[in-house]
Amino acid sequence: MIGKNIRTWRTMRGLSQEELAVAVGISLSAIQFYEEEKWRPGTPVISRLAEVLQVTIPDLVGNCKEIYDDNGDLILIEKDCGCQVVVLGKFKNKTN
Repeated sequence: MIGKNIRTWRTMRGLSQEELAVAVGISLSAIQFYEEEKWRPGTPVISRLAEVLQVTIPDLVGNCKEIYDDNGDLILIEKDCGCQVVVLGKFKNKTN
């Protein structure tokens, strides 16, 4: 699912695969493999993809719930399959 979301957001932002790869700091083949669902990006790459594509991590990952700390900052993404992605830094404040 994340591959389809990466492709959707990338095309909505008018970026080529190569432009996205350069902006995120990964190889073109990595973007291609992510979009084809051959590879899954790790947490640091997901964070950079979301930042470059100007979306939230839940929007990029899809089918997940957001878990916030007491300050309202997003700290964890939990997929419906039970997998977890730890958020590296502040990405969204639910009170904003």
